[in-house]
Amino acid sequence: MALIDKFNVLYRRFGDAPAQPGLEQLADLLHCSERYARIQLTKMRELGWIDWQPGIGRGKRSTLRLVTSPEQIEWLRLRDLVAKGQLEAAFAHLTSPQRNRLLADLSSHLGVVGKEVRIAIPTLPATLDPRRIKNRIESYLVRQIYDRLVDYDEINQRITGALAHHFETNAQATAWTFWLRPGVTFHTGERLDASIVAQSLLRLKEPPGHYAGLFQSLDRVEVLSSEVLTCHLTHTDWLWPHKLATATASITLPSSRHGRPIGSGPFQMEQQSKQRIVLRAFDRYYGTRALIEKVEFWSLPESPDPVTDITFDPGAATQQTDVQNGCTYLIVSTRSQLIPVGERQAILGLLSNALPPANNAERTPALSIIPGWESPRSLRQNSPPDITGTLKIYSYDLPCFTTLFARLQQVLTAAGIRAEHIILGSEAFLRPEEWLSEADLIMGSEILYHRSAYDIYEWLHSSKLLSAGMTKTEHERLHDRLAQIRTDPHEQSRQEKCKALADWLITEGILLPLSHERVGYTANHRLHGTGLAGYGWVDLARIWIKNNELSVS
Repeated sequence: MALIDKFNVLYRRFGDAPAQPGLEQLADLLHCSERYARIQLTKMRELGWIDWQPGIGRGKRSTLRLVTSPEQIEWLRLRDLVAKGQLEAAFAHLTSPQRNRLLADLSSHLGVVGKEVRIAIPTLPATLDPRRIKNRIESYLVRQIYDRLVDYDEINQRITGALAHHFETNAQATAWTFWLRPGVTFHTGERLDASIVAQSLLRLKEPPGHYAGLFQSLDRVEVLSSEVLTCHLTHTDWLWPHKLATATASITLPSSRHGRPIGSGPFQMEQQSKQRIVLRAFDRYYGTRALIEKVEFWSLPESPDPVTDITFDPGAATQQTDVQNGCTYLIVSTRSQLIPVGERQAILGLLSNALPPANNAERTPALSIIPGWESPRSLRQNSPPDITGTLKIYSYDLPCFTTLFARLQQVLTAAGIRAEHIILGSEAFLRPEEWLSEADLIMGSEILYHRSAYDIYEWLHSSKLLSAGMTKTEHERLHDRLAQIRTDPHEQSRQEKCKALADWLITEGILLPLSHERVGYTANHRLHGTGLAGYGWVDLARIWIKNNELSVS
C-alpha cells in the first residue's frame, strides 16, 4: 500500500479532528506491524501531512492530528508535476473540477525555468503541416521548425537567401533558379537536396492547402543537379520568391516518412501532446544556432493577459506591443437579406462612426487596411439605411470583437437599427459556406507577418471573407488588379498599387477597416533578445536567458 493510500485510511477514520489512538490501533488500521506503522507515521510527519507525537511510557497514548486532506495532497502532487513540466502526467485521469483548477494554476509555472522558457498560448495548433496552416500561431510555430528557400528582409524590403544562397530569374519572371546551400540536413540527419525541395514545392499546389491557389502557376520543377533547381511558371510572377518566403512554402520531407513534424529549422520537435509542445534547439542548424536550449508552449484557454498574445512570465515582466500589420474590419455579406448591395456604402458609412478612440490602450482606429495608410471613406456617411429587421453580425471568438460590437451596436441603436452578435469558434468561422447565408455583416481580423506588398497581396487573394462581400464583377476586378501587382517588378510601385486597391475596396463599401489591435508579449526581465518580430511576437532563435548573478554590478 502506497503512503498516500495509508494516509487516506487514517483520514477516513479520524478526519481532521485531534485523536489519541494507540500505536497498536494504528497498526491494525494500516494492516502492518507496529514498527512499520511507526516508520510510516514518521514519513507522513516529515512530509507535513500529520502532527503525530508517539506516546512515551507504559499506557501513554500517541496524539494524532491530520493537518491536510487527501484532496490537498493530490493538488500539491499535481502542482509538483506541473512545476517539473510533466503536464501529461498531471492531466491524466482528472475530474472536470480538478482540470479547471489546474488550468487556472498553470500560469504560475510559466516563464524562465532553469535553461528553458515556458510560453502560454490560448490553444495548441490544429496542425503543423505548412500546407494546411490557417492561423498565426500555426504559422509562427512552423517558422521555428521548418526553413524556406528564401526570407524577406523587412528593413531593406528585399528577398534574401535562406536554404538557397542565391537565386535568379529570366527577363519574363517565368523561370526562377535556386542554388541550395551544401550540407544542410533535416532534424533526422537526412541531407536536403534539390530533389526533396522539388517534391516539397510541387505539393504546394495540392488541396486542401489554404493557400494552394497562390501556387497554381507552378508548371514544373526542373532539377539541374543535387544543389540547383528551376521553378517554371505558367505566367509572369515577380512575387514568386515572396511566396516561397512564407510559412506555407516551408520545405518538408514527404509526410509518409515520419509521424511528427520534420524540418531543417532552428528548433526540432521533441514532444507534442494535448497540453503542450516542446521544441529543442537543433545543434546542426545551418544558420546561427538558437541561443536557448528548449522552449515549451503550454495551452492556457484563458489568456493571462488580454493585450498580449505570448506571455513569458506574468506578473514579473516587461511588456512590448505594437499595432498589428493589418486590421480588424467589417464586411457586408452579399447574401444579406436586409442590406442590398446598393446600400453597402450607407451602412458602412454609418458604422465608420464606431471606430475606437485614438487614445485607446488596446487598439487604434484604422484609417485603412495598414497602419499609417489613410483611405477615403464612403461618400454616403450621412444617409443611414432603412433596415426593419435585426442585423446579424458574425465573428469568431476573438476578445476584441466583443468590444468592437458594443461600439457598432451603440451607433446602430442611435440610428434605430437592431443588431445581434453571433460568435463562432475559429474553425467554424473559417468555413463561411456553412453560415454565410444567415449573416448580414461579418467582422474579421488579419495580421500580416510583414508589411510588404506581397503580404497584402496574399491576404486579398486568399481571403474567403473578402470574397463573401464582393459581387462577381467586383471579384473579377480585384483579381485583375492583383495580376497587375504580381507582374510589377518593383516593390515601391507594388506598394502603391496595393494602396490604390485598398482605397477602392473601402470607397466601394466592400470593406470597412475598424481598428489596428495591439499585439505583442510580456517577457521576464531575465530574457534578452526579445525584440518585436513577425506578428508582433519574438524570434525564438534570438532569445537568451541572462543570469543576473554573473553580471557586472
